[in-house]
Amino acid sequence: MKKKLTAVGVYVFAGGFSLGVRKHFDVLAHFEDGPFGVATAKHNIKKLQVFEDPSSWPLSDFAGRIDYLYANPPCAPWSNAGSRIDRIPWQKNPLTACWRRTAELVWQLQPKVAHIESVRPLYTKGREMIDEIIARGRKEGYQGIAILEDALDCNMAQRRPRFVLSPLCPTLKVAMAGRYHNTRDEFGALKPNKDRYSNPA
Repeated sequence: MKKKLTAVGVYVFAGGFSLGVRKHFDVLAHFEDGPFGVATAKHNIKKLQVFEDPSSWPLSDFAGRIDYLYANPPCAPWSNAGSRIDRIPWQKNPLTACWRRTAELVWQLQPKVAHIESVRPLYTKGREMIDEIIARGRKEGYQGIAILEDALDCNMAQRRPRFVLSPLCPTLKVAMAGRYHNTRDEFGALKPNKDRYSNPA
């Protein structure tokens, strides 16, 4: 049996992201900064290691062993909903530290590729920070790939615009997305069940 590539999740909370990733990777651990969602992740993914305190993350145990690091740090500092509720600049929002902490984890663990996802406004409102992370990545030997994508590009049946920062090791190349795949593609060929929906005589 072919050995799976290895992966770790960062700020994936209840672990929905990991349920998909583990179909193709051996998910070794989650790195979090508290207990939010951890019980659910452990319930759904047996024997999952979850580290809840950044000050004691066992980085040396994973450095150089990871093929894929995936992350979804809190988006509230940049999302339209979050910015209306918090009403503070992203630079002063404590959740912004989660993004910086994730980037630092990439440099320390040295995965072959990382995938850090968020809302699209991060690319505009937080561009200063993104440029800073990409510049630091170059010094660490990574290509900084910024991707504006939509769930439609990934064969989903709805629009969901996202921003992805993907630091890549120099030997990897990016595969371009395919055509849009929408709701009509999914349901257009279906025919009504007349027996089920017809009125009784």
